[in-house]
Amino acid sequence: MRFRAPLLMLAALAGLRAQPPVMPPPEVYRAFLQGDLIVSGTVAEVTPAGSPDRGTFRFTVREQLRGKPVPGELTLSYEIFPPDPRRPPVLWQRVRPAAGKNLVLFLAPEGDKFRVDGVLDLGGDDAKALPLIRQSLQLEDAAGKKDKQPLLNATGDPSPFVRGVALTFLISKVCPNDAACRTEMLDRMAAIARNPTEKREQRVWAVDTIATKVYFGFRNGDEVDRKAAMALAGLMADPDPAVRGEAIQFLHGYILGQGTVKPDLSGNLPGRRAIVEQLRRDAESNLPFAAQARDLAPIVAQGQ
Repeated sequence: MRFRAPLLMLAALAGLRAQPPVMPPPEVYRAFLQGDLIVSGTVAEVTPAGSPDRGTFRFTVREQLRGKPVPGELTLSYEIFPPDPRRPPVLWQRVRPAAGKNLVLFLAPEGDKFRVDGVLDLGGDDAKALPLIRQSLQLEDAAGKKDKQPLLNATGDPSPFVRGVALTFLISKVCPNDAACRTEMLDRMAAIARNPTEKREQRVWAVDTIATKVYFGFRNGDEVDRKAAMALAGLMADPDPAVRGEAIQFLHGYILGQGTVKPDLSGNLPGRRAIVEQLRRDAESNLPFAAQARDLAPIVAQGQ
């Protein structure tokens, strides 16, 4: 397994977050990507089982958005676990089942029953998530048809949920053996990462995407990997410490980590001298990536 730099590694810099909070909630994102059935409808009745925090509820299905057809009425289990103060509330901690509530449920089959993996409350702020779910289902359809253009376009969507879905489908279903597709992803992400007029979190997200979605690091001689590594190297001279720090962290892990396939920064690296000078300045700074910059400076300088 190749190195993965920690996400949000620059949180210490001016309160930076690599991307806005996920909306819909993280458990809904996971349930969507793992292929759960999706239904919307209304809670008809709740039946506690010895405690109000566990039991069953009858759910009347109004619309099925994904998956094999399910009965018009389902009996489902719920359990509300004690909250963990270290983590945001999830599932029934967030949305307590109650008669009359309109919900979207993400269901995983378990024998002749279903397990609820995710829930959205359409009577609250979660209602804003439903258009994102529908949009993501259209992307899933495009991925099934190997139609990469809608997915590539969606990598620039303002919603982190939609961007994440598009990138996942591109990498897992459309682009793995398509160098042209990966190259177009790289070009789009590099344009965002290099653009000083983009929001900082968008630029850092683009760097992260290049390093974790475009760059594979599985085999020597991969031309797209070479271009991705060169793009990350160029970003190590970016004026914004958040952007260059993200690039430095990833390249440090890939070059000096335990992986057997290493990025090749030899050859024509535009702006090599400026990159080395910036690395040397960062090495003498108090920035959280100073040690990594110190390690990389002589490696990058070797090509001069």
